[in-house]
Amino acid sequence: MTPTSPRSAYSKVQRAARLALDRPGRRTASPLFAGPAVLYLLVFAVYPLVELVRMSLSAVGIANLLRDWPLTGLDNFTAAIADDDVRAAFLTTLAFVGTVLMLSVGIGLVAAFLIRSNSFWARLLTALMVFVWCLPPVVNGTLWKFLFSDGGAIGSILQAVGVKHPPFWLADPTLALWSVAFVTSWVTIPFVAIALKAGLLDIPREVIEAAQMDGASHLQVARHVSLPILRPVLLVTAVLVVIYAFRSFDFVYVMTLGGPGTATTTIPFLGYKLSLRLFQFGEGAALGVTSIVLIGFLAALYVRAARADVAAK
Repeated sequence: MTPTSPRSAYSKVQRAARLALDRPGRRTASPLFAGPAVLYLLVFAVYPLVELVRMSLSAVGIANLLRDWPLTGLDNFTAAIADDDVRAAFLTTLAFVGTVLMLSVGIGLVAAFLIRSNSFWARLLTALMVFVWCLPPVVNGTLWKFLFSDGGAIGSILQAVGVKHPPFWLADPTLALWSVAFVTSWVTIPFVAIALKAGLLDIPREVIEAAQMDGASHLQVARHVSLPILRPVLLVTAVLVVIYAFRSFDFVYVMTLGGPGTATTTIPFLGYKLSLRLFQFGEGAALGVTSIVLIGFLAALYVRAARADVAAK
């Protein structure tokens, strides 16, 4: 009896599955099963988005919030562009996103190389990073706010090693933004490390062994072999980090409330401040719509990078 090759066996399974799907008597699921999901999206996603766009094109204040909204066209967007606070918040957001991106991808890449083995310490480090990643942002932000506070653990450690006057991390306008960006990176590093670890494990072992046999060191293998193969995964991960950092609101709210002054006021926090503190709902909605457009652009880049990654494989 002639043995069947794996390729021919796989082809037979494919043909059998295709015939089972194409048979006339096969019963298909009713489209009504998708009804609850569609209804949920319409009520909690589409309707609020439509109302946000309508509010951004209207004059809405505390007096007429529950009444008719007179249309004003693009006046709210024009006012937002002319507002010095909005321009400052946009520059602050760019600095914040850039810092989070560099810290998260840089440290996350190093961590991915450290945890790609199956040793006890690699598994322990992975478990710790997953724990940090799973903590709610409010818990993480409150913990780091305590650590950064005057008399907190970080200040006490600095005093113990000889620093007489530790900096006021969250009260200093020049340090507050970088402190919040560091905490945001602290949360995103585990995600980056685990995602890049999965990409490293996909690299064929034969390729790495061949480079090592040619005399390449571990650093040369990482730089000239692993990183070029890892580039599509790295790009997708970087885009996701940028999206997360751009829409980040929790840590700013918990740690600084946009202060001191406006040092940590990013676009999402300014939208919250305009809408729910100053009751300028129209301008706040205009900032929200602008943020959605920018995030949509980044999401399109992510989809494009993901498709390129799939095509390369």
